[in-house]
Order: sequence, then C-alpha cells, then structure tokens
Amino acid sequence: MEKKRRVLWVDDDGKGRFQYELSVLEEYGLATDWAVDAGEAVSSLSKTGYDLVLLDQVFPIGQESSYKDVWSGCRLLYWLRGKQPPAGAPQGALWASLLRRNQPAEVNRSVSVIIISGFQDDHVDEALRQENQDIAIFPKPVDGDKLLARIENLLARVP
Repeated sequence: MEKKRRVLWVDDDGKGRFQYELSVLEEYGLATDWAVDAGEAVSSLSKTGYDLVLLDQVFPIGQESSYKDVWSGCRLLYWLRGKQPPAGAPQGALWASLLRRNQPAEVNRSVSVIIISGFQDDHVDEALRQENQDIAIFPKPVDGDKLLARIENLLARVP
C-alpha cells in the first residue's frame, strides 16, 4: 500500500476559501491538514511529517492573540529551517515563546513550501527567497491550475 502524502495548509482565511483546491488535492490522493494560526501550524509541524506546506504570509499567532503581522509566514519558514529570521523582522515575545517551546519534526526541516498570500512586500519576499531560492509565491486570489501544477512538480521530487 502506497503511503498517502500529507499537506499542511496554513491560512487564517479557512478551508471555505479554497474548496476547489482542496477537492483537487483530495482527488490527487493528498491528505490535507489545516491550521488557521501559528500555534496550530507549529503544533502540527512538530508532531506530523508533511510532504508539502502551503503557507499564507499574514496570519495570527494563536487563538489567544488576533495580532497579525507581515512576517508570520517568513518566521514560520525560518523556524522550520532552524534559522533566525533576517534583520528587520520584528521579534515579538509571543512568537519567540511559541517557537522556543517547539521544534519541527525532523522530516519537516526540508519540506517544500509554497507561499499563498494576498500580501506582497519586496523585503519580505527577498527574505523568503534567501531561505528557499526556488520558493513559489502565489498571490491571492490564487490561480488554482497554476498552483496545482506547482504542487505536482514539487511532489514529483519527494520520494
């Protein structure tokens, strides 16, 4: 029996906004987990191995804080890679505490990441690309066909 591939989608917009994409991922045989804030994402990435992460750029830290900032996705990516965010990324106490208490599952340290965001900032995008030269950044509303083509391409490289 072939192992079912797993995707973590991190976006505070919720599943409802991406019903088409989720149904296609399901048709491809992908199990998709969902996180709407950093706390849920960190928890999932600490416990479960993923083949791909779809990552919003702006989302809240957790249910206890509705604060959002433009560095959320970037911080999460750098945490996955075991590195410190670049100079210029604000360091909030809640973020520092959350990330210090958790470590990503080893398999997730090199997981492929695709950014899907309604936010665009050259400084943040540059920081994301410093960590992953070939990272794809899709603007919202996402072009589902282009996104799915990129997903297929990335998953073809995963053993």
